[in-house]
This record gives sequence, structure tokens and C-alpha cells, in this order.
Amino acid sequence: LYAVEETQMSVPREHGGGMEKKFKELRGVFYAEPEIFDILDFTWLAGDPASALALPQNAVLTRETAQRYFGEWKDAIGKTILFKNTEAFTVSGIVEDYPPNSDFPFKVLLSEGSLKIRMKELLKDWVSVTGTHNCYVLLRPGATTSELDSFLASLVKAHKPPE
Repeated sequence: LYAVEETQMSVPREHGGGMEKKFKELRGVFYAEPEIFDILDFTWLAGDPASALALPQNAVLTRETAQRYFGEWKDAIGKTILFKNTEAFTVSGIVEDYPPNSDFPFKVLLSEGSLKIRMKELLKDWVSVTGTHNCYVLLRPGATTSELDSFLASLVKAHKPPE
């Protein structure tokens, strides 16, 4: 997951002519890989978890966000939202709101494939660290911490330069 802090989301007019609505999102916008739906539990209202974020430029909204952007959440599927008022995403799924006490209080999930296209070279860097990019791992049943430690060490050896 790659968190986007303080961004503008907007809904363009359906028949051209600028923005219909603009929303300043202080938190809750993330780029995510499709596998997030295999790791975290979501209650789907519309869309398919297997394909919702599989293509670049797709987005999944929470019910509350879809209602805020489009008036009725059912009207959001297939519609366009603009990230930073310029980059178009198609709403491909709607999920039920997460509880407010969640560690993952998202509003909008954008396909990480979009980020990979735009920031291809930066995302190859295994040395830099950022607090906005988080990795969730689903372990197989019975996995031990020593197996995980060994696997992580092999990742570092394979991807981080010796210096």
C-alpha cells in the first residue's frame, strides 16, 4: 500500500466542461495491489475483488466516499474520478466502509499498476525507505518467524547492493 497524503480528488462533468465536484482528501487515498483483497477482509457492494484493481487506472471506493462523490453509491460504478484533478480512474468497485478504529482507514484505493507505470524506476529501488509505502504479507498456515526471517534475508541479499 502506498499512502497519498493531502490530495485533491474530483468528479468531472459527464458531458465535458470542467469539474462537477472537488474533494480535498487529507487521508484515506492509497495505491494498492489487487492482492490486498486476499489479505484484508472487505464487504463488497459492487465489483469483483479478483479484477477490481487488476488494471491500471481502476479505483475502488468505500460506500461513504462513493455517496459523497456521486450522490448514490450505486451510481459510481463505471464512472470517472480524477486524482489530483488530472489523472483519470474508473470506479471498478464499491466496498462497505471500514470501522473508524481500523488500522487501514481508506476512502479510495487506486490501482498500484498506475503508479508502477508512472514511477517505474523509483519503484525498482530496494534501498530507500518511506513511511507512506507499506507491505502486508500473508503467511501460509504454520509458518514460523525463523522461516520468515530467512526469507526476508534472502530478499535483501537478492535486491540490495552490498554497500
